[in-house]
Amino acid sequence: MRWVVLLVMLLQVGGGFGEATVSGRALSATTMELDIEVESPGGGPVVAHLLDPGGPQETVALVERSPGVFGGFVDVRRIDWVVVFEGLGTRSVQSQPVNISELGLDPALLGRVPGITATTRPPPSSPSGFGWLALGSAAATAALLAAWFWLRGPRLPSGE
Repeated sequence: MRWVVLLVMLLQVGGGFGEATVSGRALSATTMELDIEVESPGGGPVVAHLLDPGGPQETVALVERSPGVFGGFVDVRRIDWVVVFEGLGTRSVQSQPVNISELGLDPALLGRVPGITATTRPPPSSPSGFGWLALGSAAATAALLAAWFWLRGPRLPSGE
């Protein structure tokens, strides 16, 4: 039996909201189910606005799971959505926008390899010690052949 250890990252999202988390599971190659949870600043309903930059917006009503903690489930496309929490009590408050990957969503669910991003790519492979020796030998051979042909000059066949 394989055991999977899940590290949950907690992040305060501002606007009076406490810690927020997002976990998920794949439903298909293109969709996932998210479990969104946030600590609310005060009484009243809470919604999560999921934003796809340049695309649609999903709004999810969150229910109170325990005192001051609201959560909900939503099925969405497998992209790194931006979430903004909004408290709809007597005074409306909003959190700062944050990507769901920053709230603990497994990067593999978004098709990312952990540790490799657009800005951190593995270094290009370089030839080993023998590779450099072979490259140097080939260059020296080419230089010697070029010098030999240059010094020897063109020889035309005689017509005899």
